[in-house]
Amino acid sequence: MRKRHRKYPQLEGKDGAFFRIDATDLSTYYLYYPVDPRADYLTDLGIAFPEELNALQPDKSRFSATLSAENIDALYDLDIIVAYGDASLLPTL
Repeated sequence: MRKRHRKYPQLEGKDGAFFRIDATDLSTYYLYYPVDPRADYLTDLGIAFPEELNALQPDKSRFSATLSAENIDALYDLDIIVAYGDASLLPTL
């Protein structure tokens, strides 16, 4: 992992992940792994990708995983969640 803590000291010790969330269907979340540029950007900033989330990806050749709402507790310990969606996402969350 690339360390950028000197430039962004407020991120030291933080972990996080990048998601796509559809405001019309909160039963499914799409998690991006650091092999994808969207999620790799977080590691460029010094944000660690939690090892526990790697266990959610049985096929290591894929860049993302689909999580059902029943498994949302896997995200409880994340310090930072970055997500994108349409204009309705923020009020929905």
